[in-house]
Formats: sequence, structure tokens, C-alpha cells
Amino acid sequence: MCDGVDQHWAHEIDADMIFKKYLARNMPFMIRGATTEWALRELYQAKNLKKELGHMDVTVSDVPYTQKFGNDAFVQTTLGDYIDKMRNHKVDGGKHPWYIFMGNKIPDSSEKKDSPVKFKDCPTPDALQFAFEKFVPDGTYGKRGQNNEQTREHFTNAQWAVGVEGSGAPVHFHNYAWNAVLFGAKKWFLYPPHDRILSNQQILQFVQDGEMQKMEQKG
Repeated sequence: MCDGVDQHWAHEIDADMIFKKYLARNMPFMIRGATTEWALRELYQAKNLKKELGHMDVTVSDVPYTQKFGNDAFVQTTLGDYIDKMRNHKVDGGKHPWYIFMGNKIPDSSEKKDSPVKFKDCPTPDALQFAFEKFVPDGTYGKRGQNNEQTREHFTNAQWAVGVEGSGAPVHFHNYAWNAVLFGAKKWFLYPPHDRILSNQQILQFVQDGEMQKMEQKG
């Protein structure tokens, strides 16, 4: 369910529609079926992810970039260790579980050998790629109408996350972005631009402890 936000199947939309109806108007929308051909759908299954990238060093934290907020709610471990804890329902954070969030600078770290977000595995869907190109001057990132590693540099960061129920990013805002959910489900709390909220509190705690309601009342 996605009340109040337009939804489309991938075959129903194109770049012009996305740009004119949503990007140019700062409106969120949802696309279904845009990642069915991604190679990562196989790799991201827990057993395969542990086998291929389980050795990868990761930060497990309450919120992304937690150290920048001066928080100490994080641990350093491996992806394989976190997957084991997920399976055993023993992830750090207790009733407000922590998760893995990685920023992968494009292309410097996004295309590295052990990167979980290589372009060949998770390319930007064409309709989104070409819609975002409309914001970019001609020639800035190669030829328009192409979708490859070079034109992927329209985006600065390929973020990647994995977590258990109740984990996730806090309420925040930033520039244009798109987000793909491959397994599980994600719940969004959306606010109009003039009521935007930036929080550094773990998202489940933010909701359960009443901080969300307090901030909404102030707005």
C-alpha cells in the first residue's frame, strides 16, 4: 500500500513522463517491476551474499553516517557476521536494531572488485536515467540517451543497505534520488518540502518514543 503516492508499472512510463509529471514538480512516485532483470537479485539472496561478499568489512549502526553525528552507536564487523546475526535474530541495537548502510562514491568505489553496487549488476533503469539527464548540460557525462558507467555519474553516490525489521534510515531530506527495494519491504514517512524533518534518531525509536509526533506538532 502506498497512499497518496502515484504508482506505475515500469512498462507504463518513460523519461518524459517522469520528468514532467514528477521530477520537475518535486513529487515522489513509485515504479513497480523496474529491477526484475538485475543480476543482483540472485547475488543478494542471503546465502549468496555471504558466500561472495561475506568477508567485506562493514559498519553496523543505528543511522547512516552515525559518527558524523557524534554518536557511538556502531560496531565494525563483516557482512557475513551481520547476516548470521540476522538469521539468529541477534543484531546489535536490541529493540531498536542497527543495520548496514554503505555509501559508494561513483565511480571510485562503486566499481571496485568487491562493490555490491557495480553498474553491470544494478544499472539505473533507462526511464529514470534519461529523465535525470534532462537536468544535466549536454556533454557533461558523455552522450545523452546512453546508459552506462560513464553516464551513471549523473549520480554521485550509490548507496546500499541491508537490515532487519525495524531498522532503516531516519527521516531526512536531500537532493534528487531513487531507491530500489529488492527483498523485504520498506515503509516511508513522507512530508511536503515545507515540513521537512531531519533526525539522527534510530527510525523505530523515533516512531515509538513519540519524537515523530512531537516534531509533526511543531510543524
